[in-house]
Amino acid sequence: MNAQGTSLIYQLELKSLDLAYGCKTVVHHASLQLPAGQIGCLLGPSGCGKSTLLHAIAGFEKPTQGSISTVNNVISDENSVLPPEQRNIGMVFQDVALFPHLTVADNIRFGIRQLESTQQQQRISELLSLIGLPEYANRYPHELSGGQQQRVALARALAPKPDLLLMDEPFSGLDAKLRETLVPEVRRILKQEGISALVVSHDQSEAFSIADLIGVMNEGEIHQWDLAKRVYQQPATPFVAQFVGQGNLIDATVSCEHCVDTVLGKIRSTKPHQLVPGEQVKLLIRQYNVSQSSESPFTAQLLKKTFRGAYHQYQLQLESGEMLTCAVPANVEHQPGERVHIQLNINNPVLFSADPPQ
Repeated sequence: MNAQGTSLIYQLELKSLDLAYGCKTVVHHASLQLPAGQIGCLLGPSGCGKSTLLHAIAGFEKPTQGSISTVNNVISDENSVLPPEQRNIGMVFQDVALFPHLTVADNIRFGIRQLESTQQQQRISELLSLIGLPEYANRYPHELSGGQQQRVALARALAPKPDLLLMDEPFSGLDAKLRETLVPEVRRILKQEGISALVVSHDQSEAFSIADLIGVMNEGEIHQWDLAKRVYQQPATPFVAQFVGQGNLIDATVSCEHCVDTVLGKIRSTKPHQLVPGEQVKLLIRQYNVSQSSESPFTAQLLKKTFRGAYHQYQLQLESGEMLTCAVPANVEHQPGERVHIQLNINNPVLFSADPPQ
């Protein structure tokens, strides 16, 4: 039920899904719900099981346990797998795989050849306009840029009006500047078509630019499936906290319902954290929480600095041996080996048990 008391329609639902290659389980107890019309993203490091999960949803892998459903219809479980061609699921790969001997129009036409000619042409025209290439119908793939090819591949996948679109690292072959413009453009297209989609990515900025919901994966497990904003602001596990936003965890001790003590001083929260005074915890610190301040009594040793244009990124080591990163304006000069005065700027600390269950 949503906030208005109406039932959500889940275009995709995974329940306790296990996937294996031979005797090795590569996805463990994966569960998620993707509401109709929403865009989800599976985010995680290489080899964590993201693409395997996507292939199972497409029908290329059989679960060893659990189920995959679309709108309450089970399409895969340990007993049966609905063939991919019967799922009405589209797929866009990293390699756009356009047919080189076909024009843009004929590439898009490929999945709707069963329609009448006038319907085909109408759909092709709609999609060419939607992807911003109305004058490219008679071009061939080799005459297009990488970004244009990716948009045509998307149009081809959208042509049959799939119930769900799967996208496996669709932007990884493009340069950073092109991704910056193409990713929000693809989101606009999907939203305009009302298509539910699940994207696989290892790029955090890409995930946050395109997705409504993000599932952070590691070693075959979905650590958190949540609204993109909550994944960043309220990470569910230490892995999510450190992976998303490149955070560091340092030791802290609860001193009262609004405070924790650290080697860098007392951190106060605007909200009570409901932890027991004296409890040992881990405090999440992201780069923007740390600033250089000559007035601070706390110091850290500068181990490494990296020039980022407008700023230097510092890798710092505290006296406790714990590591932090911070950004310092490019016109401020410190050298590796120096001790740098720093302070923390945290209003609502994110805390984890010092010994969380693994």
